[in-house]
Amino acid sequence: MLQVERHRLQSIQDQFYGDVELHSHLAFNADSVYAQDLTEHLRKAIELSRHDTLLEIGAGAGRFSLHLSKHCSRLVALDTSQPLLDSLVARSGHTASIECANVSVFDLESWRGERTFDKVCGFFILHHLPDHEALFSLIHAALRPGGRVAFLEPNRVNPAF
Repeated sequence: MLQVERHRLQSIQDQFYGDVELHSHLAFNADSVYAQDLTEHLRKAIELSRHDTLLEIGAGAGRFSLHLSKHCSRLVALDTSQPLLDSLVARSGHTASIECANVSVFDLESWRGERTFDKVCGFFILHHLPDHEALFSLIHAALRPGGRVAFLEPNRVNPAF
């Protein structure tokens, strides 16, 4: 049943995020104080360092990815929307420190093989995903010993949002 629900949700996401121009607000903007501020909060929470390999789940068009990439040795941007990842690549200038992967987080184990990550993060993604127990089990398996995880989720009652 979960597989059927995953495919249904993925179909909805594909339709919604297929029009990259409609979602241009999700793209990287070097001057975005909002994105810089949220990135800085998350960076501190996971103690991201220049030596870390970071997995960003739900990277989309890179709104936060390119800010994060300045603080780690390698960023793997995971998303199920190829058009949004294509937008990230176009804005990144094909930075060697960023790898884009058009993969569902629920396929993380088979996609990553033996690869592991120092840190895992995501911005505004958890509320899009079913089965958080399975999700965090997959993330735990992908973390190196001592790894850290942080997700930033929307709070609609926050007046700053």
